[in-house]
Amino acid sequence: MSFPSKSAPSIAVFEPEWWKVALALFAALLLQSTVLARFDLRGGRLSVVFLLLLWFATHAGIARGALFGAIVGLCEDALAASGVAWTIADSALGALAAALARTPLGDSLLLAAPAVAALTVVRYGIFIAVLGLERGSASATPVHWHATLWQGLFNAVVALGALVIAQRLDIPYGNSERL
Repeated sequence: MSFPSKSAPSIAVFEPEWWKVALALFAALLLQSTVLARFDLRGGRLSVVFLLLLWFATHAGIARGALFGAIVGLCEDALAASGVAWTIADSALGALAAALARTPLGDSLLLAAPAVAALTVVRYGIFIAVLGLERGSASATPVHWHATLWQGLFNAVVALGALVIAQRLDIPYGNSERL
């Protein structure tokens, strides 16, 4: 038995113009596959495409987050020639990020960075699992997991920086009433 809720959802769903999101995705893919591909620290690289996915999913809802994740994953799979592993991983993470945004985690600036780092690792785990199903056997070596942990740290630091800047500039984020 469920009781209808009279309160509004904790986070507003927005419908951005499709061309703006497509342009942002194109710019993120271009940046990630050219400039950022040259910069890594201990094997980890910042993933602006993943951060864009998290931002979109946390604001657009579970279904749209999963759909955008599938589109992002298709683009990454096309660039990496990796079957559909990124498509499935990004789609799952789009839905998961959107669901988590509707919890108290979505309001906490303090928990945002660890959540982004954890979602980075979960995404890679799903990617490896799907890749294993596609190719018969795939496993990540400790070196890959090490690089993924560094990537999670970079993603978390950049996401936290963006949230702090948004807060300072009074730009709506998270489960804010201003959305």
